[in-house]
Amino acid sequence: MKTVNTLQIKIYLMVFNLVSIAAMAQQDPGFPFEEDPGEDPAAPIDQWILPMVIIGIAVMYYFIQKRRVGKSLETGVKSLE
Repeated sequence: MKTVNTLQIKIYLMVFNLVSIAAMAQQDPGFPFEEDPGEDPAAPIDQWILPMVIIGIAVMYYFIQKRRVGKSLETGVKSLE
């Protein structure tokens, strides 16, 4: 693995700071919408939170079980040798 010396890190941080300061110093173009977005209803994210949590737990359980079975098969093969 290539090691990065502290001088390179300092140079990268300096360049990043110079670029980001220039981007933050730009004038605000204003609000691009004609109407206030507060009038529109919110995104329907609330309807998807519970199903995605359940799906996430199910996927996590599946991969944990798959890993456990794989490890138990590996140890079984090593004990037979």
